Amino acid sequence: MNRLEFIDFKRKIINYLAPCFTKNECALYSSYLAEFYLGKIAQPYSIIEFETVDLNLKINDLINNKPIQQVVGFAYFNNEKFVVNEHSLIPRPETEGILKLVNSQKKEYKNILDIGTGSGCIAIELQKNYKKATLTAIDISTNALKIAAYNNSLHATNVDFIEFDILKFHTTNMNIAFDCIVSNPPYILIDEIYSLEPRVRDFEPHLALFCESNPMLFYDAICSFSLINLAVGGLLIFETHTEHASEVANLLINTNFKNVEIKKDCFDLPRFVQGFMP
Repeated sequence: MNRLEFIDFKRKIINYLAPCFTKNECALYSSYLAEFYLGKIAQPYSIIEFETVDLNLKINDLINNKPIQQVVGFAYFNNEKFVVNEHSLIPRPETEGILKLVNSQKKEYKNILDIGTGSGCIAIELQKNYKKATLTAIDISTNALKIAAYNNSLHATNVDFIEFDILKFHTTNMNIAFDCIVSNPPYILIDEIYSLEPRVRDFEPHLALFCESNPMLFYDAICSFSLINLAVGGLLIFETHTEHASEVANLLINTNFKNVEIKKDCFDLPRFVQGFMP
């Protein structure tokens, strides 16, 4: 199918979506749906007679606030496609900033750890950038790790995914001197649940989104873990709630990390905190 045929095909999908969604939503949803259906049907215009029932079901899902990425079963991260479902957090564009911060150090890493890996997107993309490095990724969710393992195979990478509860085992020595640890841990207070959009609140895994009453819970645990498992001079990078970036930075400073900095995301918000093991 050439570009003109694709545009026409996408326009047909927009016609189905238009009565129910805004112009911007139609543009986003039609792109995902067109790609989804083009992988399933042989003729460019057979959606009308071949997929109408299925498309209507997907539109109903979208009306009920199900995220488009879960409707079609994939999302994009760093311009790469990753399989997602209700057990893994949908990758956000701002999280790509973690990759940029790691890459900005201009060094070759030997051992990298991703804590709270979810779909595995961060670890897998880092593995592509650092082919000689050993990539380890941990998560408490068995179901999320199944998705991560599938993505690992899909991208032909060699990340070692491990089921691990960082809160329970934050004093564990993994007997690996990691020279880089990254994490996008749960940082939304459970009290904020009804301030979130329904498509996030009702469909994405609460295990990956929420902490209980202490927004620093995971940061404290990961800092303790890093003091044991991060090599001297090693890099620690957190993604944070924008309202808690200063608090996370102070935690690293008080834990004697060096050159602690708050970094902004692609939306110019204070999203990341980085520091180096003394």
